[in-house]
Amino acid sequence: MIPHPLLHALRQGREGLLDLLFPRLCLSCGLRTLAEDALFCLDCQSQLHPADMYRFPDNEVVSRFRGRLELTAGASLFYYEKGTRLQQLIERLKYRGETNIGHSLGEYFGRLLKDVEAFRSIEWLVPVPLHPRKQALRGYNQSAWIARGLSQSMGIPFREDLLVRTRETDSQTRKGRHERMQNMSAAFALTPLARQLTKGHHIALVDDVLTTGATLESCALKFREASPICRLSMLTLGMTC
Repeated sequence: MIPHPLLHALRQGREGLLDLLFPRLCLSCGLRTLAEDALFCLDCQSQLHPADMYRFPDNEVVSRFRGRLELTAGASLFYYEKGTRLQQLIERLKYRGETNIGHSLGEYFGRLLKDVEAFRSIEWLVPVPLHPRKQALRGYNQSAWIARGLSQSMGIPFREDLLVRTRETDSQTRKGRHERMQNMSAAFALTPLARQLTKGHHIALVDDVLTTGATLESCALKFREASPICRLSMLTLGMTC
């Protein structure tokens, strides 16, 4: 039998070799990270604004929908501001094909959520869908990659066969909440399968950034119309202040 100190040294040597061959790089700037499980270097980490709201049941995500939609739980990973590292990451995820960003951040987010009581009861993760034409042009749905990462670390299935986008909408960027809600009217629909499966279940909708909440609310109302007793939660990478 190999002595314990020697076995430990061999393991350290193997890990050191792997780190040399496949260094852990910052998701934002590409420089090496110090910690083996870190997603960001210290400089980029200092420029992100983590939102620890997942620790508190009555948080900003839940409050944003209060009076319009009752949520079981809600959380965003970071606070989102224009001109920040998070905006750059989201744009790379959405427009440059860097789906690993969505998956990595989703997986990290899921590790934070999986031991919190309110999120343990989630049965399905449902990404906000793109219109088929937009998804064909982009080649993927960024929210689905976030949901994949969440699914991997939380051990909860993600479903892309429950909710579809039926209408293309104008850009939401310069619209207020009322205009966004009008823009999103009739933009989503449940599939026949969803109408059979969702009664009384706990569903978490997944998106990249929560602004006014119009998109997520439009999606959630479709599930609530089909099953008034279903439980709904919201998970996003970013949330505007």
